[in-house]
Amino acid sequence: MGWRDWFRRETEIPAAELEVWLKEKATERREEQQEEAKAFANKQEESRKSILTGLEALEAAELGNEKIPVKHKHFMEGNRATFMKVINQGLENNRLDDLGTKLQRSMTILNEFFQNEVMAILESVRNYENARKEQLELEAENEFEVVLNRLSAYQRGKKEKSHVENQQAVLTKEVESLQQQYADRDERASNRLLQPDFLGAQENADKLETASKRMRGEIADLFSPLRDVLKKYGHARFHHKQLMDQYLDDASVALSTDIDLEVVDALAYAKSMIAKEEITFKDDGKKQRALDAIDFISKEELTVMLREYALLSKQAKDADRSSKEHDAIKISKKLSEEAKQLQAKLSDKEKALRRVEDINVEIEYPHELLEKLKVKVV
Repeated sequence: MGWRDWFRRETEIPAAELEVWLKEKATERREEQQEEAKAFANKQEESRKSILTGLEALEAAELGNEKIPVKHKHFMEGNRATFMKVINQGLENNRLDDLGTKLQRSMTILNEFFQNEVMAILESVRNYENARKEQLELEAENEFEVVLNRLSAYQRGKKEKSHVENQQAVLTKEVESLQQQYADRDERASNRLLQPDFLGAQENADKLETASKRMRGEIADLFSPLRDVLKKYGHARFHHKQLMDQYLDDASVALSTDIDLEVVDALAYAKSMIAKEEITFKDDGKKQRALDAIDFISKEELTVMLREYALLSKQAKDADRSSKEHDAIKISKKLSEEAKQLQAKLSDKEKALRRVEDINVEIEYPHELLEKLKVKVV
């Protein structure tokens, strides 16, 4: 039974046997095509020989009218040479389907002189081209090969789609897992800093820092009325100028480094200079306020204030250091770093997932082609 007989009735083929059946029929059809192609190859070879014979006849043909002007003869010979050259080149390249474009002018002119020879050659050219095109068509995929290739593409597509879907499922799970891990680390990092032990340490550090600032303010207020005295005394007593500048810049810092309380002796000497009017003021009110401020400061009071401030400063620094070095901060920092690393991994996985989601695998079973072959898959 030839392959064409399969188109006359519907054939039922089990799905498991379809590919083997198609291969068998494709092979049978290919063998038939090869036999048909040989026949057309023979026709093409016959046409080629006929063309060469025609070219020889054209080359040998002589003009029947010797009265044709020499100029016209030369014109004809040029077109004959062109015509023969293009035909020979076409035979070498195994293609003569574009002669109408290349030889339109030459054919028109040669028809005036050698019509029979030219027409015979062109008829052989048509036969040559028809045989060549038939061979090309027979070399193309036959009906069974087309279906077989489409079926193979369908099967490959199914596998690829399954692979893509598996990748997508795996990446989706990984993304969800990373999202959960990231949320967990981020929440734990925040919650650790809300635990009572850490909040208590922070509150204690804040209280001590507030008390330390308040005491620095009290020290500054104590020396604030003496700014003019400290400046003028510093200019008058050069060896005490550095000390005076320190108290003018920051009284609390100066007091904490003035262990021997030299400022008390300096103020006592300044008081005597005021009495001698070696240090003067614009009015008596300023002078009296300065003297009252000097009288208010004593070594005993500054000693107590210095001890209290030193102790409070130390406690504030220790509490601040303890708060900053608290385990809660270390743990929170570690958790935050883990969350950051997880976020980077999550970003990479989300990008990979988007790339996979963008893959479009088209799979289409060759139903229509099988119907044309009158094949029913069961």
